[in-house]
Amino acid sequence: MWQQTAELLGSLLESLDPPPPPQAAVFTAHGQALTRSGIYKIVRRHAASLDDARTNRRVSPHIFRHTAAVHLLEVGGPEVSGQGPL
Repeated sequence: MWQQTAELLGSLLESLDPPPPPQAAVFTAHGQALTRSGIYKIVRRHAASLDDARTNRRVSPHIFRHTAAVHLLEVGGPEVSGQGPL
């Protein structure tokens, strides 16, 4: 996880009331653990207007991972595979 991301998440966690369970990595506004399915639904809800029917391309959480990996490579970062830091 990048330092800026860690700092932003730390600030968010400090502001939640009630505090989320310590084993959860990402949380809803109600302090519940956010699931992979929940993240997908949020991305789809907000990104549906960006889908391109002409090319059959849809915005998804995978697009964010792919974009982060490409940008990391462009600035000389290590090649990332699997479920590493992304």
